[in-house]
Amino acid sequence: MKKTLTYVSLLLTPFLAFVLSSCLSNETDDRIKEAEKTLALIEEKKNQEPTVSGQIGGHSYVDMGLNVKWATCNVGATKPTEYGTFFAWGETSPKEVFDMDSYKWYDSTISSTVSTYERFSKYVSDSSNPNKDNKTVLEKEDDAAASNWGGDWCMPSLSDVNDLMNNCYWADTDNYLNSGVAGILAISKINGNTIFFPFAGEYSNYRKQLDKQGLSGYYWTSTLGSVSYINDVNVLIVGQYCNVMTIALERVSGRSVRAVVK
Repeated sequence: MKKTLTYVSLLLTPFLAFVLSSCLSNETDDRIKEAEKTLALIEEKKNQEPTVSGQIGGHSYVDMGLNVKWATCNVGATKPTEYGTFFAWGETSPKEVFDMDSYKWYDSTISSTVSTYERFSKYVSDSSNPNKDNKTVLEKEDDAAASNWGGDWCMPSLSDVNDLMNNCYWADTDNYLNSGVAGILAISKINGNTIFFPFAGEYSNYRKQLDKQGLSGYYWTSTLGSVSYINDVNVLIVGQYCNVMTIALERVSGRSVRAVVK
């Protein structure tokens, strides 16, 4: 940057060069101060209990200043640091085996001439499947949050998750509040409230076992993937090094559910 300023100053009057240098310096100082302020806020929030704004139907929620309120813990858990229950997408009851044969919406009677992923019996948009229904969002009776918590609780949409991602600072920890639980803390840029997501891992359909616990968390949305991923479901993935993203993954594996409510 110094080389750039030196070169520019040769082309401008001394006064203009001074103004330009001062503006750039002030802008840099402001950014540094803002970054320091944000880091201080994150460190402060990491050492505080997560926010509880109220209860609905016996379940605590936090108001992050967004379109929906977020549950403070996973479905099947009683506190933020518990992993809760793992569900296959579109199923509402816990189970021990997560694979195609045990999946509720898998139709084994469909001709073997089509691929395995063209045998789903609900939430189907691919034209090669005879069960095509063009349902792209979970219905209430197939929503694990709605079925287990009742009332207006439900699984978040992809839009809800993106809203949370874009309006929060994120800070991962391997020992949240000395609980021994690793996870990630979302801190609202709007009101400073917080929500904790433990790295619960997932029951992988491919590995046939609990995987990545303590390293990352996988949270269902209620929304199917795009046209390119018509058999997959959008998932919020949170992990170490403040890794936060959404991706379309197969719907058969067991993953966490964090409920929302209007």
